[in-house]
Amino acid sequence: AALAQPPARAPGAMPGGGLRLMTNTAIASATAAAAAAEQAYSGGGVVVGLVTAPGKEAKSLARTLVDSELVACVNIVPGATSIYKWEGKIEESEESVLVIKTMGENQEAVTALVNREHSYDTPEVVFLPVVGGSEAYLKWVQEVTTDESERS
Repeated sequence: AALAQPPARAPGAMPGGGLRLMTNTAIASATAAAAAAEQAYSGGGVVVGLVTAPGKEAKSLARTLVDSELVACVNIVPGATSIYKWEGKIEESEESVLVIKTMGENQEAVTALVNREHSYDTPEVVFLPVVGGSEAYLKWVQEVTTDESERS
């Protein structure tokens, strides 16, 4: 008598539909992260900004940002080597990275301030959503920053 063969499964599938469960969990996590990102970008949450600057101007720019009350905190990470293409040539610069914590609704105002104060023609200014973290810290960021739309 022939031995019964187990039912065929897709590669990577686990008995009991485990693959489907993992996929559903991954989809749920991605959906939650996307919703948190959308909330942060649309002004409902904390975002992290990244700006590169020559070492000599990093501290001044950081103080200007915090003094503006648009941001809660700026960390200065010195010693970054940036390699980039500018005006058709590959360039290399030693810079500091400014890690900026602010609210999503302040992104445009922070970008405008950096563009006005920075020595580069086209400074790097990018924002990333914060999708989790210390509730106390995130609340503090919200409390100490001024919403640009409420400024006089």
